[in-house]
Amino acid sequence: MNYFAHGLHHLDRPLFLAGTAVPDWMSVADRAVRVRPKLIEPLLSDESPDGVEIIAGMLRHFADDDWFHATPAFAITTAELTTRFAALVPDDDG
Repeated sequence: MNYFAHGLHHLDRPLFLAGTAVPDWMSVADRAVRVRPKLIEPLLSDESPDGVEIIAGMLRHFADDDWFHATPAFAITTAELTTRFAALVPDDDG
């Protein structure tokens, strides 16, 4: 669902679309790997047009996440799920 939500409005731009998935692909490949906007923003001026399109998609991913994580629906749902999971696994310390 996450890939779908990030990419839905960019189907006409395949490289940008792929870029919207890169941050999540990287963490799936290795949980310790985190792409950060500050590290990739400078590449917008240094890369090939294809590279710029992928990087722009990656930056769109972060902008989407910033918006979504600030919504009341996200906060309410996250709190509810946290409470429910804590009740199911009361001895979990993580």
